[in-house]
Amino acid sequence: MRLSFLMILAFLISVKVSAAPKSDKISINNLSMSYERGIGEGSFSAFNFYDYQYNRPMVFETQYNGTEVIFNLEDEQVVINDENGLLSILASTKIKGLNLENTSSEIKGNLSTFRAVSETKDVFLNNVGAHCKLITKPTNLRDVDYYLTNCLTDATINISKIDLSTQEKSLFRDVLIEALELEKSSDTSISELSLSINKHNYTLTLKVKASITAKVKVYGKVEYLEGSNKIHLTITKAKASFFNITNKVFEALKSKESEKLKVQRPHVYYSLE
Repeated sequence: MRLSFLMILAFLISVKVSAAPKSDKISINNLSMSYERGIGEGSFSAFNFYDYQYNRPMVFETQYNGTEVIFNLEDEQVVINDENGLLSILASTKIKGLNLENTSSEIKGNLSTFRAVSETKDVFLNNVGAHCKLITKPTNLRDVDYYLTNCLTDATINISKIDLSTQEKSLFRDVLIEALELEKSSDTSISELSLSINKHNYTLTLKVKASITAKVKVYGKVEYLEGSNKIHLTITKAKASFFNITNKVFEALKSKESEKLKVQRPHVYYSLE
């Protein structure tokens, strides 16, 4: 899931343009692009990214040198610094129908399809939608901590389908399969995912398909711990159809503990560092 719509959002929020921008506004309409080994091409209906303002359909070519993304738009170049190196792990990616907009009160977006491939990952997302209320007032609309704090307070995310390669290490997917005692198969997928967060209380529903298909619901609370750069969540109940699988979920999580993941039932801590 790390190569996902949220990765696109994190990239767009965290990058720094070559000159200090006067505007924090992002408004992208119908962007599609393909990218492979540092070279790509694409199009959009409108693209307003900080001080770059293009309000008509355009096609573009793009290059990535490991630290900068260079967009060639007709006679103009747009250079965006990828200071966190988020794109360096991608061998190829395809995006279709990306729309994204931020204001002082919300950030929302959707995309039709997203495919990302690296040496170890192969992720496909279909029909993604996200909406996040920005409750506190920002000092900087490009502050990633600000978005994490707010979006883990009040937000909705919907994804029609997630396909992950069998070799892909996905904590989320692997915990579900282990808790449900399913066998991982070549067509393992997650569908009809819906995450609703209201005042830190979350409800997660989804279908996971492996050897069989199971519908899962998880309830709890979630928050971002800014000082330690961790996501903290509690799991109060997890169900598969009519069966309570909370114990099995914690057993599966405990078996995946690492430097990034710590489990102290009912608490789960995941480091973003």
